[in-house]
Amino acid sequence: TSTGGDLFAQMKFALQAERAKHNDELLREGIMPGPELSISAEQILKAATIDGARALKLDHKIGSLSPGKEADFIMVKTDSVNLLPFTDAAGAIVQCTHTGNVDSVYVAGKAVKRNGRLVDADLEKVRQKALEARDHILSRSPEGAF
Repeated sequence: TSTGGDLFAQMKFALQAERAKHNDELLREGIMPGPELSISAEQILKAATIDGARALKLDHKIGSLSPGKEADFIMVKTDSVNLLPFTDAAGAIVQCTHTGNVDSVYVAGKAVKRNGRLVDADLEKVRQKALEARDHILSRSPEGAF
């Protein structure tokens, strides 16, 4: 792809691509795009959360904070310079947030990242496994494929 694989990048890319497509259609018809938007940040955020869970048939467990569901959520540092002045939560999350803004991550109610740092993660082991996987894939691919 031409964008990062994290969900923030994907949301931003989806919003921009959809708006660009819509505006291009209008311009081809000789219509100047107006202030109304073809898709909102709220719609993209919904697509990335509850609609994504629904597509996976997991919306009964994840995708929204509701009683009886697993408590999967993130906490974003809204005082970061790239989010100032923070006024529109959905707009800021979809259009401005990046992984560096994530302070905490909880999966099924358990902290996996807190204060900007992974909890109980052996990053050196993760790096080593990633390098081993890369080397394995490259050793089995035709020369010049990568």
